[in-house]
Amino acid sequence: MKVPACLRRRWWIVAGLVVTASAGWWLAHYFRGPRVTELWEHLPEGDPIIVFLDVERMRQSGLLEALAGRPEVQENEYRKFVQATGFDYRTDLDTVLAAFYKEEVFILARGRFDWARLERYVTDHGGTCTQGFCRMQGSIPGRYISFCPLAPGVMAFASSADPWGARALQSKHRSLDRARLPQAPFWIRASAARIRESDRLPLGTRLFARALVGVDVLTFTVGPGVGGLEARLIAECRSEQAAAGLVQNFRDTTELLRSLLARERKQPNPRDLTGVLVSGEFWTEGTRMVGRWKVPKEFLESLAQG
Repeated sequence: MKVPACLRRRWWIVAGLVVTASAGWWLAHYFRGPRVTELWEHLPEGDPIIVFLDVERMRQSGLLEALAGRPEVQENEYRKFVQATGFDYRTDLDTVLAAFYKEEVFILARGRFDWARLERYVTDHGGTCTQGFCRMQGSIPGRYISFCPLAPGVMAFASSADPWGARALQSKHRSLDRARLPQAPFWIRASAARIRESDRLPLGTRLFARALVGVDVLTFTVGPGVGGLEARLIAECRSEQAAAGLVQNFRDTTELLRSLLARERKQPNPRDLTGVLVSGEFWTEGTRMVGRWKVPKEFLESLAQG
């Protein structure tokens, strides 16, 4: 059966549109670089504390300036770095996915990098660069800084005892339940065991860390909420009973904090953690415990001022 010429023309038009759209998607994906779900797969195995920042969204919303302060208050050493490399995180960094292990740090950063100037900076400071892979002595004896391009606009960076540490990011190591990946501009994900063993928690959060009984994984996010910014904690528990028990623990701990402030005749201060923690609300979603706290503008201003 012979296909009419008009139908053949329509077929070629449709085929052309499909090919053009597919090519456009591929080029946009290629030049923008891997998404965070794909970058996640490159993080080495182990039990790290993982931090993600969507710097681009934070910059557009004004949150980045609120946290970092204005450019004129930058330290002199950082200004010298910007002048030498042409890289300023305020304008050139878009996303950061960082994994903190006990002795190592691995970072995947998406942004705009002048690789030639970065290589020159490394060699000017006693390091070496070979075929795009750079390494140099870190500020701590026995530790090295290394980095290399992973994809267009993506840097693989490592701080490790291994001078070639960034090479670990060039391969894929882990899979991800993508439905669990937060959509907030800032989030932290870690096992409860790793959080409990940390000795760097702020004093105001240690009471909450002790309440993490029957929890496997914690995800902490900061993003837009009703009436402003809010922080959320999602605890992946081993059972619904464990989730319910955790809700009660957090409610009791929040009430204890309120009573301690009242005993000392103090009001929650919106400029420190007390102003955040006393606003906590907690509930369960199956085997998950969810906590929510309001983040006052004054608290962000206090962080920016150090």
